[in-house]
Amino acid sequence: MFLALLLFRYLREPVRGSADAKESGKIQTGGEALTWRAVALLLPRNRVALLLLGGFLAANFVATIFLTWTPTFLVEKFHFQLTSAGLSGSLFIHLASAVSVPFGGWLADRWARHRPGGRMLVQALGLGLGSVFVLLVGITRDVTVLLIVMSLFGLCKGLYDSNIFAALFDVVEPRARGTAAGIMNTVGWGGGALGPLAVGWLSKHGRHVTEMENMSEAIACCSIIYIVGAVLLLAAVVCARTDSGSTGSHTKP
Repeated sequence: MFLALLLFRYLREPVRGSADAKESGKIQTGGEALTWRAVALLLPRNRVALLLLGGFLAANFVATIFLTWTPTFLVEKFHFQLTSAGLSGSLFIHLASAVSVPFGGWLADRWARHRPGGRMLVQALGLGLGSVFVLLVGITRDVTVLLIVMSLFGLCKGLYDSNIFAALFDVVEPRARGTAAGIMNTVGWGGGALGPLAVGWLSKHGRHVTEMENMSEAIACCSIIYIVGAVLLLAAVVCARTDSGSTGSHTKP
């Protein structure tokens, strides 16, 4: 609340679209904000935005699983104390993610100057590499290996997280961005919330004898969801480049 008061007093919103490249013919500056209904009708016709939304849903599906089930996973499989399981389950993944977010933003800014879809490419890289470490989290039985791959998974997660809305704003006009971000959050986290339910159901009804073996397999299979997300983002990169080429727009070196 204190931060909100400071922002209310000192934060001033710039002119809509003032930060966008002037030579881009697809981004409009100024104008009245669109209603949420208008944006909801526009988004289905924006194939890059839809692909970004699909990637966001896939990433959140996995993220909510780790947020929900990691403490139980560490206690039951690796015999952590409950207090240390809560700390370790958050620290190794999310601290690593926080460390890599600035690098992901810097890399995306750099790539976006030279190629359409540069930010999405960084996101795809994060999910593609992250899928390997998600798999290893599920299958390893060594605590040291577990903590290392959790940290590496966090680094990859940060690469994706650093560009969630920046990538969306690259393909949505300024007056629709706030509502588009809200719709993306609603769909992405609403669909992602099914992840913990899926793991819980698979833990009870999987093919193995114990629930922990089933949970381990379910977490390992989340690597497939990350790969699907990476493929959707790569498709978004291709579409962004195709759209850019067809309109003759270009990025500034």
